[in-house]
Amino acid sequence: MIPVAIVGGGPAGLVSSILLSMSGIDHILFEQYPDTSIHPKACGINQRTVEIFQHIGIEEELVRARAPFDSVSHTAWYTSLGEGGIEIAKREAWGAGERAREYERNSPSRYSILPQIRLEPILKRRALSLNPKALRYRTKVLNVREEDDSVLLTVCANDGPEEEVRAQYVLGADGGRGFGQSIGIGWEGKQDIVEMMTVHFKAELEELQPDKRVFISWLINPTMRGSLGTGYCYHTGPYYPQREAKSQWVFAFPRLPEDPKTFESEAIVKRIQRSLGIPDLDIDLLSISSWTVNAIVAQQYRSKGGKVFLVGDAAHRFPPWGALGMNTGIQDVYNLVWKLALSNMLNHGNVMDTAIGIFPDASTEHNLEAVRAYTDPSHPEHKVKRDAVREAAADLDLEFNAPGIEIGWFYPSADINNEGEVTRHDGQLLQDGTYDVTNYHPSTIPGHNLPHAWLRKRTRDVSTRHLIRLDSFVLFANSSSWAPLQSELMHVKVVDSKEGWVDRDAMWDGLCGVRSSGAVLVRPDGIVAWRAQEWTPKAMQSFPEILNDILRPRPQD
Repeated sequence: MIPVAIVGGGPAGLVSSILLSMSGIDHILFEQYPDTSIHPKACGINQRTVEIFQHIGIEEELVRARAPFDSVSHTAWYTSLGEGGIEIAKREAWGAGERAREYERNSPSRYSILPQIRLEPILKRRALSLNPKALRYRTKVLNVREEDDSVLLTVCANDGPEEEVRAQYVLGADGGRGFGQSIGIGWEGKQDIVEMMTVHFKAELEELQPDKRVFISWLINPTMRGSLGTGYCYHTGPYYPQREAKSQWVFAFPRLPEDPKTFESEAIVKRIQRSLGIPDLDIDLLSISSWTVNAIVAQQYRSKGGKVFLVGDAAHRFPPWGALGMNTGIQDVYNLVWKLALSNMLNHGNVMDTAIGIFPDASTEHNLEAVRAYTDPSHPEHKVKRDAVREAAADLDLEFNAPGIEIGWFYPSADINNEGEVTRHDGQLLQDGTYDVTNYHPSTIPGHNLPHAWLRKRTRDVSTRHLIRLDSFVLFANSSSWAPLQSELMHVKVVDSKEGWVDRDAMWDGLCGVRSSGAVLVRPDGIVAWRAQEWTPKAMQSFPEILNDILRPRPQD
């Protein structure tokens, strides 16, 4: 039996494979198509997603391949791009101009534009480098049956004979093609709002753009019933090593009742030429796809038996505006995989405490002495305890981003002490109780994303976000008094501007939300799990119980 099976090889599925490999979890991914996407699909990669890419080791390749920022810093509305076309409006976007400093303050990573058709190969290469046998293309999952102790999948490769694969868990990442419904989970919301056509083509269009800074050109041709009959256009690269004169573009438009059921190539070319207002534009068609705009969410993200999870478009399908679809899918799996990797940690309070020598009915001094023995190489019991912890870790199988909506989202259920009630979660909730989707309010209240702040040690500058670990919790401590808690389960990062990390720009001091001896505990997915206003012996003694409480399953985090 394989620990995890992934159904679907898009961004959510591929990132799942990467994270599982990095966590030491064997798995297999089934994708019915022969390779990565042939359509451009999603383009916007928000800051939180770029941070995840840094953690999984592809940020450098993303930066090299993405669109130059000066070519995607604006969006504009035109009557056409041809002769006589009028610019109706233009605005900065995606962290440019007036909001640049806000975006820089929110994250160490920049909002990026890279079409999915170019991102997926990067993810695939990374996934294969970590597990060359994990990806099975041309393999369709025909049936999924959840049993008492496992999940049985029936699959078919290359139209060959059916075979059965048994897995402990299954991640449904099929892009909303019916996986959830096949296991009895329905949709809620508005379906089939409008049918869209997307055309991927090559043309020498860059020199005809009124403003080279504009990424998306929204076309409102008054002779074609405005935007309803016109559409929008944007470039898709490739950008590295440089853009070709005849580069690639996408033109998308809503299908109208009077449109033919099937668009022939010649009709598509004429539609693009007319919408752009460039009747003699030489166009090479690459692909044509039809899709519907939906605003739906799965009735639940987890099967009744608890062994099948939905992620990405299999769990929620957004309208494309705001680029939430792919980003939320990747953030879904970033939230989920660490829990699969640490699923046995619910028992760690007994196993790991015993290894260290901490017991709930022992005195504070006894438990502190046990911690000292574990961390002090000169202690006579140090090696024994280190070996015991290492063995316990093996027994527990521990081989393991609009800024408001992109970064400011939080899990209310993780705020187990209701710290956010008094401050409306440090302003992320407005006075009327609604969510501030526009602005990001950094907070270390449990359930929130760890805020970004630059730290320095010697000549090395690192973001707090880059110190998050996939294989353990991280305790950001304002005092070295917390250092004895360092273990394989938890890494302690001391920010005291002395022997530990230096708060380079005094940002951490203003964002950490705790006093000079306090600490902030962060989960492997970057979510704050707990915080202490100040160091006390009681906090040290009760830490195993705190971890147990944090790791207790809750419905929405």
